[in-house]
Amino acid sequence: MSWKTAIIYYNPKEAKFTKQIMRLKILLINPWIYDFAAYNLWSRPLGLIKVGEYLRCFDIDLFL
Repeated sequence: MSWKTAIIYYNPKEAKFTKQIMRLKILLINPWIYDFAAYNLWSRPLGLIKVGEYLRCFDIDLFL
């Protein structure tokens, strides 16, 4: 299964509508930590990596 985005636009040269399919792109952001007492819990973004691993199953472009 693959998630894709379809863009439909009018092409005046060919006088018809054209459909362009693009892959979904997602940026995963690990938030900054201000409390260094919990640094060991936040040093490895395991939850974010698991979400990225799940989204990769759907053929989505990911950026971390």
